[in-house]
Amino acid sequence: MSSKTPNRSDELQQSAESLKGAHGNISSEWKFLPQPARLSLGFRNEGVRCYSNSLLVALLHIPKVVNWLDQHHAENDCTKAHCVACALAGLSEAYWDHNPDPGEVERRLSRFEDEIATGHKKEAWLKTEGGKQEDVQEFYNWLINKLKRQLKTDEETLSMISNVFELKLKRTSTCAYGHKENLATEAHNPLVLPCEPNIDQAIQGVFAEESMPDIECGPCKHRASKVYQRTIANAPDILCTHFNRFDVSGKKATKVEREVAFSGELDLSSYVDAKTPLRYQLLAAIHHKGNMKKGHYITYSKSPEGSWGRQNDQKVHKATIKEATQSNDRFTPYLLFWQKFPPTISTQDPKSRKRSREAGPDLDPLDSNNPRAKSPKTDKAAADSPGGKSSIWSLEWLYSNPHGEKKAAKELAECKKEHEKKDAVIREQKEQIERAKGTNSELLVACNDLRHSLEAWKQATAKITPMMEHMEAHGGKNSNKASTYLRLKRVAEDRECASLSRLRENEETAELPQSTDGEPSSGS
Repeated sequence: MSSKTPNRSDELQQSAESLKGAHGNISSEWKFLPQPARLSLGFRNEGVRCYSNSLLVALLHIPKVVNWLDQHHAENDCTKAHCVACALAGLSEAYWDHNPDPGEVERRLSRFEDEIATGHKKEAWLKTEGGKQEDVQEFYNWLINKLKRQLKTDEETLSMISNVFELKLKRTSTCAYGHKENLATEAHNPLVLPCEPNIDQAIQGVFAEESMPDIECGPCKHRASKVYQRTIANAPDILCTHFNRFDVSGKKATKVEREVAFSGELDLSSYVDAKTPLRYQLLAAIHHKGNMKKGHYITYSKSPEGSWGRQNDQKVHKATIKEATQSNDRFTPYLLFWQKFPPTISTQDPKSRKRSREAGPDLDPLDSNNPRAKSPKTDKAAADSPGGKSSIWSLEWLYSNPHGEKKAAKELAECKKEHEKKDAVIREQKEQIERAKGTNSELLVACNDLRHSLEAWKQATAKITPMMEHMEAHGGKNSNKASTYLRLKRVAEDRECASLSRLRENEETAELPQSTDGEPSSGS
């Protein structure tokens, strides 16, 4: 074996208590950072073992699985023959060593394959000679069930596997008379989803209500229609979802190549009975290319530092979360692994923050590859919300990432600039309102003056009119006086019309009741 300085198992053994959560649960956080930082390692494929390689890479990028293997299943303490967990623990130790030796990783991988091929040869997985192409989802089911059968005497391990991987759905029925009945609980691992246009529609199909007519109700004994519904009874820490891409309904089995849209986050809050937040983040995605008879698997996985990589057997390349969530080069997403977000933020003292920085991040909300990355301004907005709860993961990441403070400072500076721009706009709006108030006051005074002027011209017109009538009755003997009266009357009428027009314009601007039929409005 290669020399290990320091050995990660020794580090985790020294901090065993810190790894445990409530009731001895295994931590979902990475407690180490590879030095130097790296994506992952690839595995050689001498035949048709891409399905095994892709699954191993995905499992080894789930911190809860790695922590359990290191902490609760020490290889040297196990006495079981052909123990799959021991083989996985040895491979995990070599894979995540600070100074990994490719030869040692190769030996541990060979031991894992030999244990399965020879110790469980009746189940025909990973044969040393020949072999055939297999489905990664079926291999995943076999591996999880084998762990449960081999470790069935260890209640803590069985509980861990159940709580970590199994999604349990509670099925209920409600009759037409309103009586509710609890039915059997369903366990799903993985959760099989149809290939709908997006993952939300696919999940809605799983939880959609089903109506059945003329069914006898257990509580009330009436025969009536019943509505069946599923809700989440146990939300696993690691949720595995499987897109059912193989259609065997017709005469010829075909692969469903339809694109299913999804992002790096999955929200299942609306399907929980208690109506509590339930959100997951993508950790690994296994893609498939080919048909029912033959094909190839690759894995997109998230490293402890938060970056994404693509593992194609021994070939390892940098990738993005966008590549992990979309079809690329006819590779379609097939098996996805999600990690549940923690429900609350854990308070940390400065010493524990320093240890966390050395340990590394659990989740990276400021990762540029994260399409819904959180920023400090988002945390502040959440902290100011009625619930008073800030982001459930970004502060933890800032404490644990050595570069997080620089990114946070940059985000805060940008946030400050945005707030300054908004403050300037608000000040300008306030000034416009004050100016409008002043203009409105001037308009009110002008309206009063116009009303008085309008009334005066109307009175002048009223005086001139009988004089004109008197002169016409006497034959208009004084033509000069008559023309003067006529001119005055026209001026008075023109001024009256002009005053009325200006009054209405000012009333509209000042939003006052408008005058009608030439009469001034009652407001002043």
